[in-house]
Order: sequence, then structure tokens, then C-alpha cells
Amino acid sequence: MKKLTLLVGASLLALSITACGGSDGSAASQDSTASASGAASSEGETAGAKYLSEIKATDYVTLGDYKGVTVDAEKLEVTDAEIEDYINYVLNSKAEVKPVEGRDVVEKEDIANIDYEGKKDGVAFEGGTAKGYDLGIGTGTFIPGFEDALIGVKVGETVDIPLTFPEGYSDELGGQDVIFTVTVNSIGRRVVPELTEELLKEIDPDVSSIDEYKEKLKNDLLESKKESREDTIINELQQIVQNNATFGDKPQAFADRIYDSMISSLEDMAAAYNMEPAQVAQYIYHVTGDNYKDELRKYSDDTIVSAYILIDAIAETEGIEVTDEDVDKDVQEMIAQYGSEVTLEEFKKDKDQYESRREYLTMMKVLDFLRENAVINEK
Repeated sequence: MKKLTLLVGASLLALSITACGGSDGSAASQDSTASASGAASSEGETAGAKYLSEIKATDYVTLGDYKGVTVDAEKLEVTDAEIEDYINYVLNSKAEVKPVEGRDVVEKEDIANIDYEGKKDGVAFEGGTAKGYDLGIGTGTFIPGFEDALIGVKVGETVDIPLTFPEGYSDELGGQDVIFTVTVNSIGRRVVPELTEELLKEIDPDVSSIDEYKEKLKNDLLESKKESREDTIINELQQIVQNNATFGDKPQAFADRIYDSMISSLEDMAAAYNMEPAQVAQYIYHVTGDNYKDELRKYSDDTIVSAYILIDAIAETEGIEVTDEDVDKDVQEMIAQYGSEVTLEEFKKDKDQYESRREYLTMMKVLDFLRENAVINEK
């Protein structure tokens, strides 16, 4: 069931990345000042509840305004300059290095094919030797002074270049004096092709003219901008609705489950990508140090749990429901999409996974509802 476990975990991570309140403590601040009378009255009833389907979310949060929320958004448009920039990007990916004709001296912006050997105290050091290396002069690929020293060197000529490695470059070489012996084998230039009807057949065989290609690019770029803008709108809606709400205590068993699921998903992703869990935590949640689990616990409680409670409270209030049939259909689609051998019946035996998917689908329905009822102010 590993693959589907990762998928369910990914839904939790998706919520955590886009969850309301961010990681600046705003949710925690609201929690500390909120009245918890509603939550206290139901504490005994839901103390052991692990799933939102077992919790009355409106006992834990007082909703503020969430319909008719105004969000500023950039006007959707694609300029001619953006189209040209994309075409230039594509053409640059098709660039080729061609031999320089009419001169045999290295100049800036040349591609110099070189053999080189670096020595420290007369002894070659590891990683300092290569043959037939193509070096862009002026790209800053090598340490300062190396590329500049090759300007003016002739093809076939061998030169010694005394240099000093920058401090902190490495434990062995940082701040050390070395000598590179370099032979220039040949010089070339990177040539970017022009957009022609012939090249267009290679770039996009589905279009028949450059004008048609530009129109297609315009539509593609517009769709990409639309998707990006929608993500921004949803994130801002979440933040505004979160700020408008007042939170009380959180259901402990549910909060524990969300944190445990976060850690389990993080560890599964780390294993899948052959990384340490702490590295994944830094990449996704921007937390560092040996105490990353403590930081993630606070983040989970203040951000993710609050977001889930908020979303479910809106679902309760608006009668938005995710049925077993909805979850079954979603899981079956996942199984088909990823070619898993897991059956729906097997998946349903793991209640944590099944209810996690219900909660994710509830989140998506509520976010759609917020978006449909938002007022978008195009700037």
C-alpha cells in the first residue's frame, strides 16, 4: 500500500503548504485570546475523536466573514514581450557551439575546449584535472581569474595560471595557492538559431506557421497565469477567512493524529527520495535543527489543525458534505491512475488513510465554495 500511503500523505502536505495562518504564529495568537466556552462544553464528548467526521468543528471555532470576501488579483494578460521572451528561451535551448573562423585567439564569450591540470605545491590535487572540457569564457564557472587568464591565449598554446582558491572553497583548497597548466585545444561560439518554419516543425509539429505558434504560446501562457493566479487567490482567501475567525481549544486526539500523519508522510517521502527526514522538513516547512520535530508539532497545531477545523466548520455551516461514495470514487480513481494493486476494500481497512482522504476532499470542496463566493478585484 506504499504508493497510496504516499498519496494520502501528499494530500496532508498539500494542506500544510497552503494552510491558513502561515507559520508566523497568527493562529496561535488567536488561540490564546479566543473564548473556548463552546469547545469546553463538548470536550468530554470529543476528547478521543481522531477524525473530523467525529467532531463538531463549530465547537472549536467561531467563524467570521467567509462569503463575499474581496481579494485583489492581477489582470490576466500576456504581452508580446512575454511571448518573445519564451521564444528566445526555446531558441536558446536549441543553441549549438560552432567553431570560430578567422581567428585563433580566445576572446570573452568564446567556448574554449581545454585540457587542464591543477597542482598545489607541485602535486596534482583531486578534481583539478580534465581533458577536452568546454569552458564558457566569462561565465564564472571556474574560480576567479581562471577564465580571464585564458583571454588572448592561442589555440594549441599551453600556459601556467597561478591562482588562489577563495577562502571557504573547501577544507583542502580554501585560501590555497595553486598553479593550473592549461592547453587550449579549440575555440567556438554558442550560436542561437533563428525561428524559421523549418525549425518550427521540430519545436512544435502541431502548428503550421510562426503566427499560429505565437497564438498557441499566448494561450498556453495565459492558462499558466490563470492557474498561478487561482492558487494565489485561494491562498489569500484562506488567510483572510482564517484571520476573520476566532479559535478555541483544539481536539487533542485529532491534533495528535494530524501531527503523527505529518511525521509519517515526511519520513515516507524522505525514504522515497533517499533523504533524511530533517532535510525534507527543511525543504517543505523551512525548519532546521535537531529539534525540527518540536517545531513541526507547533506548526501542525497552529496552522494545519486550525485550517482543518476552519474548513470543516464552514462545511458544517453550509451543508457541504463528502459522502462515503465520494471518497470511494476518489480512491478508485487514484488506484486506476497510479496502477496500484491495492483494492478499495483494502484501502478502507486503514481508517486513518480513508478519513484523511475524506478530510482532503472536504477541504477542496470548501475552497471551491469560498472561491465561488469571493469578490475578485482585478488590478
